[in-house]
Amino acid sequence: MRSWSRKFRERRSFATCTAAETVGQGSVPHLVVLRVEVESFKKGNERERELTMVAGATVITASAQICTRDGVPLVQGERTGKGENLEAAGKLAKNVAKLVRQTL
Repeated sequence: MRSWSRKFRERRSFATCTAAETVGQGSVPHLVVLRVEVESFKKGNERERELTMVAGATVITASAQICTRDGVPLVQGERTGKGENLEAAGKLAKNVAKLVRQTL
């Protein structure tokens, strides 16, 4: 999760962006919380990827939720990342970032 907060800081999308454990919630005005929970993980198969273009990908599915300080959901949705191992994680992060951009 720290890498996500670093990416938000680099893009200057928010005045303050930090991991939940590093700041007291009372000190940040207009706080929104991004919660991402992995729902499913399908391990990829390199051999299948070599044989076909459509099979063998790693698939990560996660539910993403943007909440207020009080835990009231502003928006929630399911996002997926597909590809080779780290590529799948990167695509999932991009899809969650799209949700954040569309919402805020």
